[in-house]
Parts: sequence; structure tokens; C-alpha cells
Amino acid sequence: MSVMAALGRNVEQSNGKSGAVARSRSVRSLDLDLDLDLSLTIDIDILSRERSDTQERINGPNTYHRLASTSNMSTDKTYESTSRARDNVQRGVKRPNLPGTATFFGLRAADPFLQYQILGNGLGSGLIEALRGTPLPKGPPLVTNTFLDHYVGLSPYRTILLAMSVGSMVKQNFHLTTIMQEEMPPLSGAVISAFNTVMNSLNSLFFITAQTSASVNGEHFPQTPLIVGSAMYTAGLFIEWYSELQRHLWKKDPANKGKVYNAGLFGLSRHVNYFGYTMWRAGYALAAGGWIWGVTVGAWFVYDFTQRGIPVLQHYLEERVSHVMDTAYVH
Repeated sequence: MSVMAALGRNVEQSNGKSGAVARSRSVRSLDLDLDLDLSLTIDIDILSRERSDTQERINGPNTYHRLASTSNMSTDKTYESTSRARDNVQRGVKRPNLPGTATFFGLRAADPFLQYQILGNGLGSGLIEALRGTPLPKGPPLVTNTFLDHYVGLSPYRTILLAMSVGSMVKQNFHLTTIMQEEMPPLSGAVISAFNTVMNSLNSLFFITAQTSASVNGEHFPQTPLIVGSAMYTAGLFIEWYSELQRHLWKKDPANKGKVYNAGLFGLSRHVNYFGYTMWRAGYALAAGGWIWGVTVGAWFVYDFTQRGIPVLQHYLEERVSHVMDTAYVH
């Protein structure tokens, strides 16, 4: 009996030790699982924070979080299915289109000749009279003692307005042939050119109409709307041109492929080129049609860029950057 009892006690002690070892292993295993889960959670959180930080560096402080909560674009709709139709630029389609380029270039080059007909030869005077307006009498011509006196013959005020149409044409054709990489289809070239020609023609027509002209004292030179409008036009055209040139030169570096440019003038504003365009358009309108027309044109372009142009561009950039970030984290 004593032998059997001793054996029983040994078995119980052995089983007790085995249970303790099993329980210890279970505890250590549970601790290890918790550590792994906690480590995985921390790693995911770090990756999420890194992605958010990267988005903020690309789009500016708090832009990523602000867009996530206030963006007009639905997160379950792609750029191709929603925003592409509202975009004036063939984003992501980088290839030449000679017919489209020729259409835009040619129509824009013809615009100054049309503006000269309005400002110098009275084109549109019949329409003005039909609307019960009065054509503005021409002021004395600018004398330069050069061949321009024979071929232009406009007052100083009208000469400056004509120069504004020339400047906008040169800037846009330079952008098309030197900076722009996206395709310009013929239809887009015709529509965009026609829009700019209509805007310039409205400026010229408002100027030669006595009731709406910015000139209120017989085209005596200079006048306040012309001074302010010319300053806005010059500054805005330079901002738009130089900011896009800076970005173009930066993009030529292969090391910057796929990145978003946020230096130079773009370091001051994410859409500084849109600001420049709005500024020179409003200045041109102010110099020709006065304060009310200038404010109207400026307000229209602010509305168009904030409600269409910028959201559409932001949708494209978010989608592209999101794809790049997802690829980077997967690999």
C-alpha cells in the first residue's frame, strides 16, 4: 500500500508539473500573440501616419484631412468616370496632336487681327447701334514716328488694349508649344481658342461703346481704370507664365517623375497659375470695360476655378498620388 501510495503521489506531482508547464507555455504564447498584435497595430498606425504625412507634404498642411472631409468628389467615383468630362485638359494623355495644336495656335494667332478690326475699324458698331448704344469716338492716334503709325494708327488707350490681346495670344501659344505636355485635340483647341477670343472681343466691344467704356474723357491718356487694369494684367500674366515655366523646368529632371511640384511660385499657392490667369483676365476687362465689368470677369473666373477647375485637378492628383502611395506600401 505504501508503495502504491508513493507511486500515486509521484504521478500527481508529475501531472501537476506538466499542467504548470502547459499553463506557463499558454501564458507565454498568449503574451507573444498580444505582443505580435500590438506590434502589428503599431506598425499599421505608423504606416497610416506616414502616408498622411506624405499627403500633407504633397498637398500642403492639413490639406489631406480637409479634403477627406470636404471634397466635392465622391471617394467611390474615379476621375475618369466623373471629372474627366469637366476637365479642359487631357490629363495623363501626353502625346502630340498636330491638328489640335495647329487649330489652337492658328485661331489664337488670328485673335489680335479681329481685335484690331473692332478697335480700329469699327467692327461691331452696327451691333452697338442696334442695341441702342453709341459707338465711342476715336481718340487722337499714337505717334511713334515709326512704321507703326501707318499700320496701327490707334490712340494710346486702344493701342494698349490691342497689345493686351497680343500678349495673351503669345503667352498661350508659348504654353502650348513649349510647356504643355498633354494632348490638345482639335475640338478642344477650337473651343478653348473661341472662348478666349470671345472674352477679348467683349472687352473691345465694351470699350468702343460709350455707355460701357472705361474711357470717360475722350480717351485722354492715362486714366485710372487703364492704369490699374494694366498693372493687374502685367502682374497676372507674368505670374501665370513664370510659375508654369518653373514647374516645367522642374519636371524635366527625371528624378522628379511622378512627384507634385510645390516650390517656386507654387510654394506660395497650390494653384498660383490659376490666380495669375484670373488676375490678368480681370485687369484686361477693367482696362476696357471699367470697374463693373472687371469685377464681373474676376468673380466669374474665381467661381469657375473654385467650383470646377480646382476640384477636378485635385481629384486627378489625389487619385494619382493614392495609386503611387498604395504601390509604394505594397512593395
